[in-house]
Amino acid sequence: MSLARIEQTLKERIGLHAGTVGRTAISSAVGRRMAVLDIGEVHNYCEYVLSRTEELSELIETVVIPETWFFRDGRPFEGLKRLVRGAPERTWRALSVPCSTGEEAYSLAISLLEGGVAATRFQVDAVDVSRRALEFARAGRYGSHSFRGQQDPSVIDRYFRREHARLCIDERVRERVRFSHGNILDGGLQPSTGPYDIIFCRNLLIYFDEKTKEHAFRTLHRLLAEDGTLFVGHAECATVPNTLFHSAGDGFAFAFRKGVDPRTTVRARAAHNAAWATPHAVPSTPAPDRRPSRPRHRAPPPAAPRTPEGNPLQVARQLADLGRLQEARDICEAHLGEGGGRADAYFLLGVIRAAEGDAEGAEEALRRTVYLAPRHYEALVHLALMLERKGDCAGAQRLRQRAARVAPRHES
Repeated sequence: MSLARIEQTLKERIGLHAGTVGRTAISSAVGRRMAVLDIGEVHNYCEYVLSRTEELSELIETVVIPETWFFRDGRPFEGLKRLVRGAPERTWRALSVPCSTGEEAYSLAISLLEGGVAATRFQVDAVDVSRRALEFARAGRYGSHSFRGQQDPSVIDRYFRREHARLCIDERVRERVRFSHGNILDGGLQPSTGPYDIIFCRNLLIYFDEKTKEHAFRTLHRLLAEDGTLFVGHAECATVPNTLFHSAGDGFAFAFRKGVDPRTTVRARAAHNAAWATPHAVPSTPAPDRRPSRPRHRAPPPAAPRTPEGNPLQVARQLADLGRLQEARDICEAHLGEGGGRADAYFLLGVIRAAEGDAEGAEEALRRTVYLAPRHYEALVHLALMLERKGDCAGAQRLRQRAARVAPRHES
């Protein structure tokens, strides 16, 4: 009995694909558990872990490294606030899966409050496979590492209280979040009070193989309300199946809705599906149909941005958020042509080109990004996903390993 059997068991239990997380990470976790148990041979540990449910749980806890912080990549949370401001009086049901140590679930609840939704009009369910992470989340006490990135001090003052070197989540937020043990791959995973209007499932699916991703997306489709919104991670957008979801049209919020885009013509839809059926192709944005579609609960689109002085990348990002991709791309390319060869400019250009369906151009821009900034985590993850879609699994794995080394670690 070998390590491969453990890898297969982890894949079956939690969807963890050794080729994406890296076999070194799994063998390292096995080595740590062997040291704790004083087991000298790998095959002896394999027999032990596969015959004891409690030890398999301990191994899962060792392999799964919580990597999250409050308002991580704030754009989806801004998109969420825009969404709920369009219907603040309705009742909102939300799901955070996986919720890890709770930062994202609490960020979701705070964003609903900041969007004008009364605390009595929403509930957040937070689900994770790690019981240890859930215990940490329920405690609601966080160190400075959980607040890295650009944090709004006024939000921290409103929703946290200081306790020595820790920040503790306010009770009015804590009581709106309900934590529970569960697995997105479990067919029995069910919402507590009906389908969810909002689902955050970010930075999980990149660790699944294609078959497991398909299973997870079907579960998310089942859990999402007909007019609900799914938020995924930026590196997962290209993997969202267009047969189940379509873009919510909120640019860099990475938000999707159920079903095929109602604006898609029959001819464009066929071309869209054909593009997805081609292994190396990325689907282009379909042309809008002029027929009216059924209205949904959503916030009105934001007004066209004004050009801020001396900040072309901000303008480009605003235009991309509005779906005006060609204008955004033109600004990025002009900025780079004038000598603004910064990594963040190439990264934004790469994301825009990918959204336009220009896979080759996107890959070129992302490679320039990591050349200029070898520790650019988001570019490494994006580029790994593109290589994986091309069939270069070895290259994708090397990039994921690089991304894992430069990603900041959680502070317990």
